[in-house]
Amino acid sequence: MFPKNVRDPVHGIIKFTDVEYKLLQHPILMRLHYIHQTNTAFLSYPAMKHTRLDHSIGVMHLAGRITRIILDQLNNKNYEELFGKSKNDREFFNKIIETMRLAGLLHDIGQGPFSHVSEVVMSEILSEDEKIEMQKLSLKTHEYYSYRLVKKEIRELFDEWRVNINVNDIASIISGKVENDCEIINKNNLNLLRQVIVSQLDADRMDYLMRDSYFSGEIYGTISIDRIIENIVVYHKDNQYQLALHYRAKSNIEDFIDARYKMYKYVYFLQSVVNTDSTMRLFFLSKRMEEDRKYLHYKYYKDNDKWTVNTDFGVLNRLTESTNKEPWYCFIDRRYMPVPLWKRVKEFSDIFIDKYIERKKLVPSREDLIKDIIKTCKKGEKAEKIGEKFEEIGNEEILIITDFGRSVKIYEAVREPIKLYFGENKPLIDLKNVSPYVEQLLQLEEGLQMPYIFYFIKGETRNEAKRKKRKILDEVVSIMLDALLQS
Repeated sequence: MFPKNVRDPVHGIIKFTDVEYKLLQHPILMRLHYIHQTNTAFLSYPAMKHTRLDHSIGVMHLAGRITRIILDQLNNKNYEELFGKSKNDREFFNKIIETMRLAGLLHDIGQGPFSHVSEVVMSEILSEDEKIEMQKLSLKTHEYYSYRLVKKEIRELFDEWRVNINVNDIASIISGKVENDCEIINKNNLNLLRQVIVSQLDADRMDYLMRDSYFSGEIYGTISIDRIIENIVVYHKDNQYQLALHYRAKSNIEDFIDARYKMYKYVYFLQSVVNTDSTMRLFFLSKRMEEDRKYLHYKYYKDNDKWTVNTDFGVLNRLTESTNKEPWYCFIDRRYMPVPLWKRVKEFSDIFIDKYIERKKLVPSREDLIKDIIKTCKKGEKAEKIGEKFEEIGNEEILIITDFGRSVKIYEAVREPIKLYFGENKPLIDLKNVSPYVEQLLQLEEGLQMPYIFYFIKGETRNEAKRKKRKILDEVVSIMLDALLQS
């Protein structure tokens, strides 16, 4: 069943079925070889050059392991209730596992160059019908791209190769909606199986936390994934099935959530990473990409002649035409990196608290002030005016680069809590209710939110530009406080 294998630095030996191996040879998967997993983080962490393909293979491997754990726990009655088949039908049993492995392998085929950075453009180039469909499915842009590629390109490949796997089952796992003519997925089992790929304890998060930690050189992702997987429990009550975690693995899931918090705080949201991500995002929106932006659409992903646009290396090659008058020149010459106005949450909040006290003669709550500033800057009429004022700074010689959208739910305590299993006939208990540690992390989560602002002075190196930091900082803070304090 597994004629091929590869050695992975995170999971060891990973085996491939024939269809998995054939997919990995095809351009639609090969393109992921040339897309960095962590956007532009490799410029801050030089070894973080692992790719979306590495990650997809890891998710495939873990999805297969978790699915087998789930199926092995089901008794014959529960199995038939969920799938309408006998558990003795081993061909169908193995098909469920292979379908989930393929869902893991294909879940990211819609990622654009530099991963999430290019989504700002990818959403805009969709047709109105596609935008409506994406909204109805409640999918993020790259998830929708993956969904559409599975529905068309992967379906065509499976038909050509005569693969005995129903593409609609894979599409249902990605979209979260039961497609017509599924063989495996139905309304009874979709929620249970989708948790393998999309949940707070899914194969996706498990792999990227371990993989990103490994290649960054940080130790935050050294968590016992094996113990977590082995303690996954299928909980059945009132004809509802859901995944829970045995209480004996509570410390391991605490480590998992702690790793997620620290990876976001110290790696993904490191100010230098946000700096290069934000600058690359500007490049995708720039005139230099105007003519070729359309090739970021998913329909061009299988065409290797368009890899000059829809892979990282194609985009980096285009950057070589840049000059030191453009902020993205820093991808060629690091001396021209934009300058951060502040680097940490405390530094940012201290600056604003001091200015706020000067203006209002009141001492604000640090947390409330940060929330209010972010809300003011992110959207609406005030945000537009802030952007216009920023453009006036320096008479077009100074470019203000912003990222007001960096926030993440480390643990979804309300919408999708992790439940702990304490034994038969006992109710599941929310992890937060028995873990003071997780409850404390939820409070620390607020500290991950901060408006990131950088500036670039045309033709000046970073060291030269720093001489004007105090003046630019005062102007930027004044503009933001004016907007915040308007009645």
